[in-house]
Amino acid sequence: MAGVHDPYIAFCLDQAVYTWGRHVEYELHEATHKQGGPKSKPPTPAQQRSRYALAMKRLMGDKTEEKPAPGKFRDPAALVGNK
Repeated sequence: MAGVHDPYIAFCLDQAVYTWGRHVEYELHEATHKQGGPKSKPPTPAQQRSRYALAMKRLMGDKTEEKPAPGKFRDPAALVGNK
């Protein structure tokens, strides 16, 4: 599907996708079902939706940005320096 012909690379890619998917599932479950304490009430559906949206934004990034926020990514040109 991804055009990978080497079986080992395909296996590694499969494992990476699986691991990332499990991480996302865990984070979303924690965000929507986690309670404040043993005596706290379960989150309401509105709270679950809000927590889900925040977790997705944190995990996947904000796709509405035109370009990355300053300092979000390291500038590779700064590593080389100007001569």
